[in-house]
Amino acid sequence: MDPNYHTLIRQTVVAACIGMLLLFIATTLHQINWVCAIATLGVLVYSGGHFFINAWLALKAKQYNRELLIAIAIGTNWLYAVFTQQLYFETIVIIIIVNLGLILEQYYYKNIDLKDMNIDITNSGNKIATIIIPSVIAIALVTAIIWYLIGKQPVSFYMLVSFMSILLIASPTALQLAIPTSIISGISKAAQSEILINNANILQTICKINTVILNKTATITLGKPIVTAITTVPGVDPNQVLSIAASLESGSDHPYALAILAAATATQLSVAIASNQQNFAALGINGIIAGQPACIGNKSFMEAQLVKIDMLRDHAKDFAKTGVTTIYVANNKQLIGLLTLTDPIKTDAKFLVQKLHDMQIRVIMITGDQQLTAEAIAQQVGITEVIADVMPQEKANKIAELQHEDAIVAMVSNGLNDEEALIQADVGFAMNADVTLINSSLDNIVETIYISKATVNNMRHNLLGAVIYNMVAIPFAAGILFPFTGLLLNPMLAAVAMILSSLTVVINANRLQFLI
Repeated sequence: MDPNYHTLIRQTVVAACIGMLLLFIATTLHQINWVCAIATLGVLVYSGGHFFINAWLALKAKQYNRELLIAIAIGTNWLYAVFTQQLYFETIVIIIIVNLGLILEQYYYKNIDLKDMNIDITNSGNKIATIIIPSVIAIALVTAIIWYLIGKQPVSFYMLVSFMSILLIASPTALQLAIPTSIISGISKAAQSEILINNANILQTICKINTVILNKTATITLGKPIVTAITTVPGVDPNQVLSIAASLESGSDHPYALAILAAATATQLSVAIASNQQNFAALGINGIIAGQPACIGNKSFMEAQLVKIDMLRDHAKDFAKTGVTTIYVANNKQLIGLLTLTDPIKTDAKFLVQKLHDMQIRVIMITGDQQLTAEAIAQQVGITEVIADVMPQEKANKIAELQHEDAIVAMVSNGLNDEEALIQADVGFAMNADVTLINSSLDNIVETIYISKATVNNMRHNLLGAVIYNMVAIPFAAGILFPFTGLLLNPMLAAVAMILSSLTVVINANRLQFLI
């Protein structure tokens, strides 16, 4: 928790104690106003000094903050009290009320690491404060002048009350809190569904997504493939094919590598140690086994290794049409076999695609697999657009092309070899990306979008409410009802109204917690 929280509590308690003492003195003793003046000044310095310090620091940085309004209000009230020998108690009460509001704000944030969420509450309100605070000061001054010119006696009293009430009631606290409180509440709601929003600012982008790119492996599929068939050229033992493949894949953590190693282990094959291994991401691996060159990979990789695949090319096409992945294996520059791997499709993949389509969001599957395999998988989950045969580094380029067409792109991946694509995307769904789905449920992609939309709507409601509050509060504090009722808003009530406006924003933001 911010250490200022405990400091504020101490400052408020001290102010309350001195305030009660002054109240006792005022009601039992008289003619000791100099004691009240000194005591109130002590409260002003100790319990309210932070308002003046923060206001001065902001002005030095050519900025405005709510502390400036509060400092002017309580400073003016104290000076008036010294000259008129009254209203000391009001100065202390206003300091107590405003400090209580700050304590409530810090209490709200006490269990939230704003730094980790990339939320800067001060910066979020700088633009708003830059416009509102000078305007409020100007309105307060003009109002005081009007009271001086046409107000009833005592003119100085009515000038002070209206001036202070406007400064206090029109503090932009609610406007400054409108956006960060909604974001924090939205992130908290997402976390309840095991959705981690790692970049708070991205929450306002998620609701604008109109294109979702789904990586095939470990996103649409489970990412747990198994070897389902081994096709060999005449005269080659299937175990030899599997053994060479396992030797080359040893040390890799790619799902296909793990599947091949698991198959070799299940068959109890002896796996030789490959030397001089070279791994070409999304293409294949080559190395030396028992003194002979060997390689494993896709069609393009085999062609680059000068290995002829004609004998098994048709088999590979037939397998691909069923949605399985085929990997060629060669030894000593000669094709020896073809591994077929099946990666089961996630049960919620088709539901996700349908929900995204219902939301008018374009869905594209991207994969390094060949076109036939990709189209077969896409058809099973209802995807009509496929980008296949792409290298990992090419995925980012494909996303950039879509963005040039005004697409707001979300990239969903397990993160393996897709770092550049996740960075290029407007929103990345993966471990250590913008959004992390802890339980890997694709349903949570849709829920993330729903939460984002609800959060942005909540921000708008907060901002609208805060604006309406100021539009109503300022004329009321200026005394617009005085000619009809003879009543003028007490500055202490203005301070309470300021806190209540902030509290209303917080309560409204927390409505997000009750989303289904």
